[in-house]
Amino acid sequence: MATLMLRNLFISTSVAAKIAAADHGHVTREEVSECFENWDGRLCYEQRREHMDSQGNPTPWFVAKSNEGRELKIMYFIRSGKIHLKSAYPATSVVKGIFDRYGE
Repeated sequence: MATLMLRNLFISTSVAAKIAAADHGHVTREEVSECFENWDGRLCYEQRREHMDSQGNPTPWFVAKSNEGRELKIMYFIRSGKIHLKSAYPATSVVKGIFDRYGE
C-alpha cells in the first residue's frame, strides 16, 4: 500500500515551500514519504469549514513518524487518482491526543 501511495504522492511547489518553512518545522518531502510508509492506516477528518475541499468534504489527516522518529501531522486529499499533500508539520501533544482518541 505504501509503495502505491508514494508513486501517487503529489506535492505542489507552494505546499513544498510552506512545509519547508520554519513555522511548519522545516518538513521535507522525504519525511512526508516516510510518514506515509510508516502510517498505521488510522485517519481523522478535519471538519472545520475553512479546511474542507471545494466539494465540502472534510480533509483526511493522520499522525505518523518519520524514519528519524519525528511525529508529523499529514493532511492530504485525493484527486484524479493522486494523493495531494495539503500540509504537514510536527504534531503537537494536542494533535497527537486527538488522533489517539478519534483516529479510526
